[in-house]
Amino acid sequence: MNPVSVESPQKEFDSLQRPFYDDALHWNPRYQEGIMNPSFMENYRAKHQHPLNRLTHYIGIPMIVVSLVYLFYDWRVGLILFVTGWIFQFVGHFIEGNQPAFFKNPVYLLVGPLFVLKKAGLALRNLLTPRPSP
Repeated sequence: MNPVSVESPQKEFDSLQRPFYDDALHWNPRYQEGIMNPSFMENYRAKHQHPLNRLTHYIGIPMIVVSLVYLFYDWRVGLILFVTGWIFQFVGHFIEGNQPAFFKNPVYLLVGPLFVLKKAGLALRNLLTPRPSP
């Protein structure tokens, strides 16, 4: 039996499934395909299928992002926005029945805001694009 023919397809499959990081601390440059690996967005989308989870994230993520800026102006309001935003996030994952992706890889702390920004951009584009009259 040739061990290369048995191991080779599995190793190839494993390499396709790996993110930028081999684990939370070790950068793996072999898998960089630009600024954001498409598998991050696909995995994020897969963990956010329930409509209520999506809604809580569309509310919670902007609250968290705004709170980070607001902390410099009024730390109490910034803190309230930050905590409330995270509550929305965790309630959404409770509804979905899974853990937040950043528990396994902290890169997802950036993927969430990028995902929401992308969705908002697409919604804005759809609103501003003229539709042909019937």
